Amino acid sequence: MPLARLGNQPGNGEMVTNDGFISPSYTSGAVNRAAKQFKTQANKPAINYSAIVETREENPVAVRLRLMRMGKKKQPTYRVVAADSRSPRDGRFIEIVGTYNPRSEPSLIKIDNAKAVKWLREGAQPSDRVKKLLDVSGAWSAFESGTSVEELEALAAQEREAAAEAAQAVAVGAES
Repeated sequence: MPLARLGNQPGNGEMVTNDGFISPSYTSGAVNRAAKQFKTQANKPAINYSAIVETREENPVAVRLRLMRMGKKKQPTYRVVAADSRSPRDGRFIEIVGTYNPRSEPSLIKIDNAKAVKWLREGAQPSDRVKKLLDVSGAWSAFESGTSVEELEALAAQEREAAAEAAQAVAVGAES
């Protein structure tokens, strides 16, 4: 049997305001919904993630290397991305492979050749424009010649070290 309310005390789902009046609590509903949701989630069985992984392997996704438009209106820059062929041009992607800025003179192309060759080896199909960019960067010739991804990563590390040494030499020359 429920207890009767005494005087001016708040009941279930009510609160006392600064004026001393009783008003309905707006947070109690959210708290009750969260508690119900927690209780129902506790009764659900655990998800078997291995089954999800297996279904993804059974249904391979057609991956394309393509351009994703970035930048402001009338000032395009592009990312070269590996994306599912069904996703929209500027939509979800799997990995960023490089960037392309056609507005600079000459056009600025930065492509991580190791990532590009890795995706090409896995069967990703480049779009026409991306294939031309891969030709310019040297990734396409590395793919066709059979250069391994490890060799490309080692070459990229050597280029980064050489660039760092050159920058340090310039900084030392500027101090003198």
